[in-house]
Amino acid sequence: MFYNLKKGTIIDNGTSSLIQRHDVLLNTHAEEIALKRIFKIHLRKHKLNDLRLIIWKQNNHGLIKPINCCGWCTKLIIKYNFPLDHVLTFNQEFDAPFVINRSTNILRSAISDNPVLPIKKHIRGCCH
Repeated sequence: MFYNLKKGTIIDNGTSSLIQRHDVLLNTHAEEIALKRIFKIHLRKHKLNDLRLIIWKQNNHGLIKPINCCGWCTKLIIKYNFPLDHVLTFNQEFDAPFVINRSTNILRSAISDNPVLPIKKHIRGCCH
C-alpha cells in the first residue's frame, strides 16, 4: 500500500505476483512491484519524502501479519534510493477488515538489521 503521509491518504495498493510453484525466483515480491509503480506513476503527483510503503502478509482467512523485507528487497530499495525509514509494516496482527486510528502508532520499520536472503536467490548468486 502506498500512503501519502502529508495528505493522510492511501494512494494505491497492490499484491505480490505469485506463481503456482512457489519458486522465489519466479515470484515478484510486493516491494519490487511497489517501487516500480512509485517511480513510474506516483512521483508525478507526490513527493518522495511524503510517500510511505506499507507491507504485510495476509492469509486466506484475512489475518494480517507484520513482515520484514528480505535481503533481496532491501537491496532493491537501496538501489532505487527509496528512504529505508519509509518502508513500514504493522506492529501487531489484525483480523481484516480493520480500522486504523491515526493517533495510534501501529507501524514500525519493515527493514531489519539482518535481512534474510531468499534461498533460491542466494544459491544463484543474485544477492552479493
